[in-house]
Amino acid sequence: MKKILKASHPSSQVTARNPWLWLYITLFITWVAFCFTLAAFFVSFSLKEAESRFNQYCNAYAEHLYDKVSSNQIVLEGFAALFGAFGTTDSRDVSHYARQVIANHPHIYSLEIVQTVPSKELNQFGLQQRKAGFAHFQIKTFGYDTDQKWHATTGKAIYYPVVFMEPMRPASAEVLGLDVGSVPFLRPAIVKSITTQSSVATRPFQMVEGGLAYVIFLPVHSRINSATQNTMQPAYTVDMVVDAAKMAVPDSMPLSENLHLVVYHADYLPEDSAGQIVHIHQPPTSSLEQLLFPGFSFQREIGPYLNMLVEKQTGWSDINLSLLAMILLATLLSSAILLGLIRSHYRSSLAELESKKNLWFLANHDVLTLLPNRNLFMDRIGQAIARSQRQGTNFGILFLDLNGFKQINDTYGHDAGDQLLQLAAQRLQTCIRADDSVARLGGDEFVVLLEGITDAEVMESIVQKIRASMALPFTINKHQLLISASIGKATFPMQGKTPDDLLRFADAKMYAEKFPQRTRVL
Repeated sequence: MKKILKASHPSSQVTARNPWLWLYITLFITWVAFCFTLAAFFVSFSLKEAESRFNQYCNAYAEHLYDKVSSNQIVLEGFAALFGAFGTTDSRDVSHYARQVIANHPHIYSLEIVQTVPSKELNQFGLQQRKAGFAHFQIKTFGYDTDQKWHATTGKAIYYPVVFMEPMRPASAEVLGLDVGSVPFLRPAIVKSITTQSSVATRPFQMVEGGLAYVIFLPVHSRINSATQNTMQPAYTVDMVVDAAKMAVPDSMPLSENLHLVVYHADYLPEDSAGQIVHIHQPPTSSLEQLLFPGFSFQREIGPYLNMLVEKQTGWSDINLSLLAMILLATLLSSAILLGLIRSHYRSSLAELESKKNLWFLANHDVLTLLPNRNLFMDRIGQAIARSQRQGTNFGILFLDLNGFKQINDTYGHDAGDQLLQLAAQRLQTCIRADDSVARLGGDEFVVLLEGITDAEVMESIVQKIRASMALPFTINKHQLLISASIGKATFPMQGKTPDDLLRFADAKMYAEKFPQRTRVL
């Protein structure tokens, strides 16, 4: 299809694209982004609250453990002082103190006294213990990490047997005579305690009676030790067996979800099970939660020999899903409403643009043939003049008049005349080139703008093509109607340098061809 499809003037072209479109898109995206930002802020706020609760819980549990560790130290020092004051394991006051302490501190499994016995005094020491009422007293060791059985021990320079234990449970009576120095994980602790004159804890171990425990040693400073001859180390060491299970989370501090809690010996890494005194590991969260949500970590020293590590992987349970769902639902509803308003306004503005476009089209085109009218055609000639002057090229103007149209219009009626004009307009468009333009000035007069005419032969070939096309019969209401065309030519800048001059010249040439016997004044 020819230039009629691009008949709009470039400076006044009405685009089909709505100028509000990008504003609509920006507004909608901004609103959705705001809603999701609000949801993200809510999730972030929930996670910060979860982190705050996590830290509060960890600090509270650390204080709980610290209180127990501190009370252990106080109890052990009191026990050592009391025993040092009385100087004998037979004292009822020592036993009473031990029973009272254990009753008030359920996590303390037992209180014991270990005596340092050189090998040269071993026989006399055994005789004294049997005379004291322990008829079957024997120094021995126990395979805590192997077969969980009792074994004899010999060939040592110094022995560290247990000589006192409270409470004396039936299942633990055999612990009397246990050589602490023969147990691999107990010996380093008691030796270090005696050497440093301070309390030292062992790693966790499985008790004979069952259950996980650890032992704290503390040397006794008393007149008994000072009376000991030929040794530089105290004769007695007290120890406390701590029930690890009762060091765990109390009922008043239930664990939150997705928590990993480890209380471990300071000489071990938290992931080393050998040093773990308390280990609580809840089922892990899903892979999706681990991908979407952060994790929290809390680490703290609990006294001189224990550390605590708590880790938490947050998840959906840490978010108020009901409120989040309400926010997302409000986002969807408000976005749908906004989208509806945008669509309504968009359609309204499109209708307004289409109306403006139609008005512009009607003002610049012939209603019957839909060709550009005189106003638009004169504007195009002005553009062609400017282009030709800039590029140094020529263009041509054809002025057409349909011979015989009036007779057909008078004979067959105006409807037939209108159809003839429409068919003639269609044939004209098939005769011109893609860059050329055709317009209707009024009545049966048409004009053609021929772009880039290089010589008269090109222009003449188009004229002859138009004449031949117009000479063919037109079928209208089953009638074969014949017309012809009178055509006048004008070339820029030879026949005129303005649109009016060019049209006037071409019109005169057409008139001269149509009425050769008449003369039109130019």
